[in-house]
Amino acid sequence: MVFSLSGTFFGLNTALRGLFAQQKAINTTAHNIANANTEGYTRQQVVMETTAPFPMPSLNKPGGAGQLGTGVDISQIARIRDAFLDYQLRNETASLGRFEKHWETLSQVETIFMEPSETGLSTILDEFWAGWENLSNNAENSAIRTTLKELAKTVADTFNHLSSQLDTIQSDINSIVDIKVREINTYAEQIANLNKQIASIQLAGDNPNDLKDRRDLLLDELSSLIDFSYTEQEDGTVTINLNTVKEPMTLVKGYSFTTIDFDATTGKLSYDDNGTSVEIKVGNGQLKGLEEARSMVENYHTILDTFALNLANEINMLHKDGYGLDGSTNIEFFIIDPNKKGAAAGISLNSVIDDDVSKIAASSDDPTGATKPETEGAVGNGDNALAIYQLARKVFNSGDLAGTSLNNYYKNFIAELGVAANTAKRNEENQQVLVDQLTSRREATSGVSTDEEMVNLIQYQRAYEAAAKIIGVYDEMLETIINDLKR
Repeated sequence: MVFSLSGTFFGLNTALRGLFAQQKAINTTAHNIANANTEGYTRQQVVMETTAPFPMPSLNKPGGAGQLGTGVDISQIARIRDAFLDYQLRNETASLGRFEKHWETLSQVETIFMEPSETGLSTILDEFWAGWENLSNNAENSAIRTTLKELAKTVADTFNHLSSQLDTIQSDINSIVDIKVREINTYAEQIANLNKQIASIQLAGDNPNDLKDRRDLLLDELSSLIDFSYTEQEDGTVTINLNTVKEPMTLVKGYSFTTIDFDATTGKLSYDDNGTSVEIKVGNGQLKGLEEARSMVENYHTILDTFALNLANEINMLHKDGYGLDGSTNIEFFIIDPNKKGAAAGISLNSVIDDDVSKIAASSDDPTGATKPETEGAVGNGDNALAIYQLARKVFNSGDLAGTSLNNYYKNFIAELGVAANTAKRNEENQQVLVDQLTSRREATSGVSTDEEMVNLIQYQRAYEAAAKIIGVYDEMLETIINDLKR
């Protein structure tokens, strides 16, 4: 028996198409349900369209009224994806990554300074200044001098420790940047490989939905690290561009990708352009946050060095003019090692004083009378110690501390650090809320709802059963015809 659309098998073939179409729809639903909890998975939908009716308009078309439908076919299995939401989410994810690094770094800096606390520099300085006040009242007391010496060593050690901790944060930032750059290079390579697979599948006329999901997930993760622009080409590949000091740099194009380099010494990102190193400008993402965090830490280091230097210089100027119990004078109280990185790292108590506390210049006059015979035996003069104690609250008219005092300079710094940390935390929290909202919106569009899939499954199941029923009806019709022919 020959198959003919105008014959008995016309309706049978129509029902068969329906059977196959609903079967594909059920398989797609099963795939959606299986990946309901798969990260980055995009819900897929079978797009059905009617097949060409019979007969088609022509001069030789058979007679009779109207056209008969020939059934259904699957035009594509589409991903339900909103490209604009992807663009928004990736931009906001980049900002979130930036703010996260701000907050992480500033919270570490706050932890280092531990203000206010019993072990913070502010408390140690208060005890140090109080030590000078006690000495001004009992200039000849050896125990008070020894206590002041130990307090001075604690102040210097605290400066050294804070400087070292800030250096550690900066070193950690460089290590993290290096890791993030390696991640970017890995993502670029993976995206280029996916581009190749996607292009070959699309060339064959199919939709590589799962491969595109994997690529979109990589783009999401890449957006957290660095800002970029991207376009999808007609062959299904994506081109990714970064900003440089010259012109946009192509990170990924087709099946190829470019490697990014990081210089820990300069803190700059670059890539090789035919033998020429070209700097990359980062505008957002974790790398931008780390770049700004490094600058913040450098600034705090500078403030700490400025404070340590002025503290040492102001005390030294007065101390050099005073006299120790043995008549010694012109001795610096603090020493700053020029070979160390910054005053905070190089400050220490003068070893001369560390070895002999009698050389602490508490007196404004020579108690031995060597320079002023009339002052011989004036061991109780603590005027110079009192002048040093008063430095804590002295408002300076010029220099780094113009308009403020040593105490207030440090307190203002701690207050600014607290405000910056709170601002960073608030920015990170607010940005997280925005990213969560956009993620929820995308999930509502692209995510799998098992309830919805169950409803679709019932619809496809009923349609499949109906198509099968039609095939059964045609089977009975054919059996009737054959039985009549036999008679």
